[in-house]
Amino acid sequence: MKKQKKTALLFSTILLPLSVIIVQAFLVVSLASNVEAISISRGDVGLPTTNADEALKATLNGVYTIAGVIAVVAIVIAGFMMIIADGDSQKVATARRMIIYAVVGLAVILFAFLITGIIQGIGRK
Repeated sequence: MKKQKKTALLFSTILLPLSVIIVQAFLVVSLASNVEAISISRGDVGLPTTNADEALKATLNGVYTIAGVIAVVAIVIAGFMMIIADGDSQKVATARRMIIYAVVGLAVILFAFLITGIIQGIGRK
């Protein structure tokens, strides 16, 4: 049972966000290279004048912001859990693990932001 928990935690904290980053990187590269093909005369049909690159960038920034807020809230909740643990070593250990996973999640979010920024910069050249 413990091994299943460790595998689930490994998947949810490292492998799942990493696969999301890889998919996002491919999307950024494919959309950034085809921006000119997408730009149809938007003014005639009443669509916004942003291109696909700007829309993707805004969407990713929103996702990163939401994920960052969730990670910070998890850290705050874990801090409260640690405070109210009242000396129970198992509760303190659970709160400590929660803080560690949230910090790892923040690091993954930061690297995803940096990687997509670099790829978007490469796609524009």
